[in-house]
Amino acid sequence: MKNTALLLAMLSTPIAAYSGTFTDAMTRCLANSTTGKDRIDLARMMFSVMALHPDLTDIASILPDKRDAIYKSSGLIYNKLMGDVCSKELKVAIQFEGETAAKAGFEFLGKLAMQELMSNPNVTAGFSDAGKYIDTKKILGITKPQ
Repeated sequence: MKNTALLLAMLSTPIAAYSGTFTDAMTRCLANSTTGKDRIDLARMMFSVMALHPDLTDIASILPDKRDAIYKSSGLIYNKLMGDVCSKELKVAIQFEGETAAKAGFEFLGKLAMQELMSNPNVTAGFSDAGKYIDTKKILGITKPQ
């Protein structure tokens, strides 16, 4: 239970912008060791967690059994990547750069998952559709020096 709380804290805590040589090596390992399916499965986990927010329940609902299956799938991916495939890189990064290296690994996997989602043409089109309500002239006018 203590380890689970630590993991959840690591996932929800922002990390410093700094990443050292060993953390970079670990994130390269993570990037090279994930598949598109892995990234989508991680994105599904992130989405299913966000869907628990009370203000989102009117647009997203996931049955408990389905949510648990999603969690299991993403847990297997984390275990494979951080506990097996890239464990040496993770261990060295933590040894030389501290526990923030582990946080960086989790954050990096989240970024990979989001990149996988955002590269889909349907998602890109959705952002374009949502953008039609943004007053870019007004926003760009604010940023121009006077």
